[in-house]
Amino acid sequence: MTITLKPGDERYEDEHDDVDDDDFSNSPIALTGMTTNILDHKLIERLDVTLVEHNGIKKLNGTLKHRVDMHALEAEVQVQIQQFRNKWSRFIDMKFDVCKFLDGKCKNNQVLRSILKRFLKSRSLRQKCPVPARHVYVLDLLDVSTSYPDYLPNVALIATVNVYTKAHLLWQFNLTGFTKAVIKM
Repeated sequence: MTITLKPGDERYEDEHDDVDDDDFSNSPIALTGMTTNILDHKLIERLDVTLVEHNGIKKLNGTLKHRVDMHALEAEVQVQIQQFRNKWSRFIDMKFDVCKFLDGKCKNNQVLRSILKRFLKSRSLRQKCPVPARHVYVLDLLDVSTSYPDYLPNVALIATVNVYTKAHLLWQFNLTGFTKAVIKM
């Protein structure tokens, strides 16, 4: 489901007012689809994320809420790109400790540093573990497309994020899209 925000909508005005380094006209990725899946309903209360169109760019909007305190969280991020017809290659394949990520201890990893920069714009981001039960993370018009370097080739892509606690899979998030040529003048 995609929602389009228009001038006059409170969230549109809020996002429009604090435009900082985002250049909406030059987004290098067009997101085309998204799915989320809770794999343990005993631990995850809500995972409700949608694609919202804002200034011609699809962004992530939604909430995540755990039922219990989370003392240990790990994430696995994979991005596959299609360079030729039916030829997919793994572009990114990494696992990391979410608690260290939230605490800013992954600063040597450029990809994670870029992702953290996007998440820090959320007022609900808790930057330490344990994450308390019932804490609501809010993704408010998160633009993940600016994390993709615009000098890389045009490709179709599939991104998968799996989140675990002590090797137990909690939830999964999938994004599909494609990159597009960006000409800066």
